Amino acid sequence: LPISTAVLEAGLRREDLDKSTRARLMLELARLLILHRDPDRGRALCNEAYDLAGTIPDRRMTTEADISLHVSYLYAGQAQRALAHCRRALISAGHPDASLSTRARALSGVGHAALDAISIPRGLHWLKRAHQSAEMAEDLATASWISQLLAEGYIELAQWDEAARWTAREIGRAHV
Repeated sequence: LPISTAVLEAGLRREDLDKSTRARLMLELARLLILHRDPDRGRALCNEAYDLAGTIPDRRMTTEADISLHVSYLYAGQAQRALAHCRRALISAGHPDASLSTRARALSGVGHAALDAISIPRGLHWLKRAHQSAEMAEDLATASWISQLLAEGYIELAQWDEAARWTAREIGRAHV
């Protein structure tokens, strides 16, 4: 991990990068920092990438930044702030040029945040929509992750059969 962050940081020091490449590098470094070392710095980089993507303008990149900010706030235990970024990402993902995979990730963000901030049933509702979008996009990694979240939500509700069904779907994808 330190090597990955060092490479991305070195790339960001280059002055010959176009805005899109710089924003992409910022997002990749931010994701690593959020998940492993320095979530505050990762969040700051996400915000910088979001602002930079807005000057291009690059709707896909701003949506990715919102999704990354969502993750950082969820990890920080700030589900309401995470939900705000998911909603913003979902609005962007609703644009005709957005990919189904991006839409699935934005929907899953809303569901994940709703599980923590609003109610489990509302979160499950959004997660089911996200799962359907991920399957339509043939994004198996996102669909598998959403299956896991759905299983966890049903476990919280003590709906063991539904939890087992979603767990089986996740495990079934792991063997594909």
